[in-house]
Amino acid sequence: MIIIGWIALIFMALEVAQLIIALRFIGIEQIRRNFHPLDAPAPRPFWFSAGWVATLLIDYAFQAALLIVPISLDLTEHPEFIRFAAILMILISFMGFAVRRSCGIKWGLVVLTFEGAMRAGFFFFVFNVIVLHGGTWHSPHSGP
Repeated sequence: MIIIGWIALIFMALEVAQLIIALRFIGIEQIRRNFHPLDAPAPRPFWFSAGWVATLLIDYAFQAALLIVPISLDLTEHPEFIRFAAILMILISFMGFAVRRSCGIKWGLVVLTFEGAMRAGFFFFVFNVIVLHGGTWHSPHSGP
């Protein structure tokens, strides 16, 4: 089931797209003006907000599925690497949400950028292990 690796690559692209949209929505120019995006005169349309939330929920569901799928489908020689990456992605999401809720918009943008970059990196790791390495992951010092 190499398709799971390609799905991870798609989620990595969605993480990068989410970062770009968030940077455009929150933006450095708006931070310099001390302007909060929720105070905008023209709020975002419903489909935009619903799509954003749906993408996040699907993203979290895929992260949760990565805890189970490597074991049940025998995708890799070492499913613990993918499970560990999934656990870290979930922890990063929860910690990022908690920190963003407690800080201002300027630091919220920094936390969102760091959180998204970390999750995108872990999605690439899952893609790398499943697709590029054919389910194997060897240390450079362990030999073939």
